[in-house]
Amino acid sequence: MELKPVMYQMGKMWDQTDANENFYVRYNTDVNGGAHWHDCFEIELVVGGSCCEVLNGVSIPVKKGDVTLITPADLHEVHNIEALEIYNLMFTDAVIDEKILNAILLNENSIISCHLDDEDFEYVLNILRRADKEYHTKEHDYERFVIDSINQLLSIMLRHSETSTSNRKELSIRTAAFYMKMSFN
Repeated sequence: MELKPVMYQMGKMWDQTDANENFYVRYNTDVNGGAHWHDCFEIELVVGGSCCEVLNGVSIPVKKGDVTLITPADLHEVHNIEALEIYNLMFTDAVIDEKILNAILLNENSIISCHLDDEDFEYVLNILRRADKEYHTKEHDYERFVIDSINQLLSIMLRHSETSTSNRKELSIRTAAFYMKMSFN
């Protein structure tokens, strides 16, 4: 039996943004499901439909109200896409509050994903809608608004996903992988 080579795509945030931007926001109904990773963080909020998100080999069925954080160290793909509508919010580590970034990197769970109740879903959806508007209209101080939105969303996700933070003083494997990926050059 001949094995077919597996192709992975490397997504670069700067393929989607203007020069020197640290984030972008988009509403997406045309999701490409192929295996890939990014040079940035990504928050995906499922607004409608469903799919199976595969994150580092772990399958997660997702539907409306589910939100997932994808780090630069995560290989991910999407299968079984059914009328999927999502918000993608992609951003560099430079915009993440240091305390929140440490909570993400030292998280003992390998995946930060959760289902939001109706009230929190509407709240998060409104944050993303406004961040999308701010990003695309680029009104005065839109950067601050989007950066604050990113940190608020990450705080909500960490709270809902019931993450536990490692008390170990040495770097976790996940932290080391993230550092190597971001500092490779």
